[in-house]
Amino acid sequence: MNRRDWRQRGRGRFDRFGDDSPRSRDLPGTMRRMFLGATSELTVAIRTSNAEASLEELLAAIRSQEIPYEVEILAADAGSTDRTPLILRSRGIRTIHVPEGKAWLGKVADAAEGDVLVCITQDTFPLKNDWLNNLTLPLFEDEKVGMTHGRLIADASLPAYQRGLVRARPYMSGKQRQEFDGSGTLSGGRYLPPTNYGFRKRALLQGSGADAPMPEIISRLFSAGFRKVYLPDAPIVLKSAPPVRELLGDYRGGPAARPLLYTLLLEGADQARDLYELSDKSDLPSGQRGEAYASAIALHAGRAANLAGHRSPMFRKLASTVERLLVRP
Repeated sequence: MNRRDWRQRGRGRFDRFGDDSPRSRDLPGTMRRMFLGATSELTVAIRTSNAEASLEELLAAIRSQEIPYEVEILAADAGSTDRTPLILRSRGIRTIHVPEGKAWLGKVADAAEGDVLVCITQDTFPLKNDWLNNLTLPLFEDEKVGMTHGRLIADASLPAYQRGLVRARPYMSGKQRQEFDGSGTLSGGRYLPPTNYGFRKRALLQGSGADAPMPEIISRLFSAGFRKVYLPDAPIVLKSAPPVRELLGDYRGGPAARPLLYTLLLEGADQARDLYELSDKSDLPSGQRGEAYASAIALHAGRAANLAGHRSPMFRKLASTVERLLVRP
């Protein structure tokens, strides 16, 4: 639907019908679909697991977004045992159930009404009311953009090393828009954060589907001619950061088919890149930067030792030694 067909009314809400029409009443999304035949053009999927403490605040933040499209909220719940299912039902939000630790993007994409899909986690909160519009604008206006992701801002209550890792990477916290098409080697080209990202659903479901590893999904989208866009004007606050492994990511995919020496060289290159980014591109105070150093070094060194240990018996003792010395308590 053309953006000009919408009329804004009252506190940023939009109505596709004129204010004089009896169909313009502020009906909930579920009733609008049932009685008016309306379908959502955009789906916001929230990954939940015992989210009672933060869910009401997050739902209010999403519903306050100023955007000229019909928005559906969809929950992907991993077996919550608190009041999360009750809150979702009372708000008329559809819920799909996904096993903890298993791929969930494919199920969400199959269930979503919208042609554009935005994914967030329960502990991340939009910073402004234009967050959703800014994150999805390239997906609605440019057919060649297949995915977007917005800026991550770490809450001050997070451990220093997690704040350091978030702020040190220009494709997670930088203030300049970046576009990637798979042709260059710019850092972050094959990365999506664990939250605050969007897909054109048609592009996501092509090929082997949405449950492939993220590096494979991104490579497939690049091969099909789509672009990925980093949008600093779509910020979201992480109040409980994902594990450091997810913040760092693994952009190269699995190493199973590669020779051991080549795998270790790649790990070493990743470690050198982290050190460079954390030292030369970060404005962190020295204490936070030191914590970020320690975390990045420990993660990559431990992962390299683990890979070596699994691939060759000679490295098992080395792997256990490195883990004992470097992995944080």
